[in-house]
Amino acid sequence: MVDMSEQEQQTVVIYVDVDDTFVRTFGSKRIPITPVIDHVRAVFEAGAELYCWSSGGADYARICATEFGIDDCFRAFLPKPQVLIDDQLVADWRGLMQVHPHECAGSSIERYAGVVRAPRSTNDAGFATPVPRSVSKIGLIGDVHAQDDLLSVALEYLAGIEHDAILCTGDIVDGVGDCERCLALLAEHRVVSIRGNHDRWLAYDSGPAISQGSRPAALSKERLLQLRLLPPTLTFDTPAGRLLLCHGLGKNDLRELRPDDTGSSLDANLELQQLRKSEYAFVINGHTHQRMVRDYDGVTVINAGTLHVDRDPVFATVDFDERVVQFYGIEDGAVVIREQASF
Repeated sequence: MVDMSEQEQQTVVIYVDVDDTFVRTFGSKRIPITPVIDHVRAVFEAGAELYCWSSGGADYARICATEFGIDDCFRAFLPKPQVLIDDQLVADWRGLMQVHPHECAGSSIERYAGVVRAPRSTNDAGFATPVPRSVSKIGLIGDVHAQDDLLSVALEYLAGIEHDAILCTGDIVDGVGDCERCLALLAEHRVVSIRGNHDRWLAYDSGPAISQGSRPAALSKERLLQLRLLPPTLTFDTPAGRLLLCHGLGKNDLRELRPDDTGSSLDANLELQQLRKSEYAFVINGHTHQRMVRDYDGVTVINAGTLHVDRDPVFATVDFDERVVQFYGIEDGAVVIREQASF
């Protein structure tokens, strides 16, 4: 007989959002997001335990699930919590992963089980960096792309500067250097990182081919798990307002926002429009490899640039008290001071 604790460990529990997850609304038009709906049905049939929740309430969640024929997949319908009483931050929960709707088509219950059933000792493996609730002064690393030597130089320099945390915008893997060493360096220096699209592709061996990186088998089990546990976004309080750390823009790790984007390209950027209406005063991102500090109707976007050896490698510090970003370059293994930008 299987006791309750073993049975619970064998079940993957999944909470599914509604709006912009399995349905998108434009005015009075309701558009199903078919890959997510199909995925919900697939993981249900594979044995997952599913709950549907929404900030619109339990009844709204039930109505939407019924509308698109997946209400039978859910054990219960719930409102999203507004207050969570727990001794741990959500980011510190063991075995919790967030999956963007764009990832559902390439995901499976086996993929989820590989993360959520990670041994309890995982958090003691040397890479579970505590995430601070608030920051005033930060070191900032952009897309790493396996540049282990340049990453080492940047981290050694930042170690000598006062900061509350060092943040990284992801894309740690895929480059000509050593991915394993990059992940070890980030853990050693307690860098708080989110994942980029290249990290997502490598961690789950999905998406476009990794151009210069390795397949998951090339990483040690410890470092592969470290990569898989990276969150897609993180949020912080600062003295000047709320901060979102992401890779692309918001939840979309492929969305680009470039320094020369204007007019219609900005108007068509859905993620940017959503952030303009959000709680965030600041967004730190990467992805384009183009460093910038730019205000978009009250939301300041700080792109950290990249350490990629072919893309003018830089890193930065950000002071939210003084509202200043200082960029640094790396030339012949030495740090050089680059431009400073106020915000």
